[in-house]
Amino acid sequence: MKIWCGFLPVMKNAEEYEQLPEIVEMPNYPDAGSIKIVGDVLVVKF
Repeated sequence: MKIWCGFLPVMKNAEEYEQLPEIVEMPNYPDAGSIKIVGDVLVVKF
C-alpha cells in the first residue's frame, strides 16, 4: 500500500477477526465478497 498508494495502513491482529461468523462465511480473494468492512476494519480474506 505504501509503495503503490503512499498510504501505510494500521494493521490489526488477524486472530481477533478470523473466527467471526461473517469472516468465516466470506469467500477467499479474488472471489467476489472477499473484501469487506467489518466495524472500522477493512478485511481482505486470503
